[in-house]
Amino acid sequence: MLKGNSIMLSFVFYAFACKEIEKIVKPLGFKKYNRFFYRITDDGVVQQFCLLCLRGEFTIRFRLNSVFCDNDKTNEGAEIHQIIDGTNKWLGENVAMSIINGMTVYHHKQVSYEEAVGICKDALHKYLLPYFGKTQDIKNAHKFMLENDSPVKVGTKSFDAREIGFYLLEENYGKVKEVLEYYIENKDKWNKRWWKEKETEYRELYDAIKNNDINYIQKYKKEKKRKTCSEFRV
Repeated sequence: MLKGNSIMLSFVFYAFACKEIEKIVKPLGFKKYNRFFYRITDDGVVQQFCLLCLRGEFTIRFRLNSVFCDNDKTNEGAEIHQIIDGTNKWLGENVAMSIINGMTVYHHKQVSYEEAVGICKDALHKYLLPYFGKTQDIKNAHKFMLENDSPVKVGTKSFDAREIGFYLLEENYGKVKEVLEYYIENKDKWNKRWWKEKETEYRELYDAIKNNDINYIQKYKKEKKRKTCSEFRV
């Protein structure tokens, strides 16, 4: 838990942390927007992460995507602990727990802003940057996205919508069709607002792939990439 007035905790943490993190990642091609950092690799993989501080707790979250997906530079993504130990723990949590005389006792762990930033920098160097280094190409990014950055785990029969973009990058249109079929056939399972926005797009892309309409597919990819580059100012 960060020391200080709870109202000011987040503001001061971001002021300290963002400046220090930017020094590390800017030379690697990452751009910054407030507390969010992002870059697009030569293979068309979107890599992004952010700092987060709430009620004295702090963490780093990350996300992988394709330029052919819907992208948002303020998307927070998954906890960095997903690639550390597979959990959703924050880097700096409010309490530590122990059992004393059969009772659960919570101990507040207080750290300074400098210590908190140090913890974030250490996690960045040890875990996230090597992870981003391994996921600059399409196939690895797709694989690691499913393993570490998605509620859909490898081996299930469901899909992550981002797979559409990754398969488009790989030009594996048969798999794009398979994912689209899954979403269309299971339309009653999805958030109604989200599906209302996506249904026409998914059905038209599905029909284009089914009919081998290469012109439509290329236009679709070009427009998705344009929107992504506009969002990330690249």
